[in-house]
Amino acid sequence: MFGSRKKEAFLTSSAVQYGEIASVLKKENISFRTKTVNHGSRSRRTGSVIGGIGENPSAETMYYVYVSEEDLPKAKHLINEHMRNRNN
Repeated sequence: MFGSRKKEAFLTSSAVQYGEIASVLKKENISFRTKTVNHGSRSRRTGSVIGGIGENPSAETMYYVYVSEEDLPKAKHLINEHMRNRNN
């Protein structure tokens, strides 16, 4: 389905926003893959709390949404429409 031709369609640190975008893509039958990356010190086994001072826990996890190259234009359009309507 994807092979090596998957393209990043969306990136967010908000779990809520990721869920909304996933729902939009599912509703339109656009297949996607998600990669989550945790950048916070809590994800590391440092054994120290000091490394987490000043970090924003809500921004520690990044959600990368990938779609096939052929679905990218439609996915971006749907995502942009959703974000525009969400902010109104």
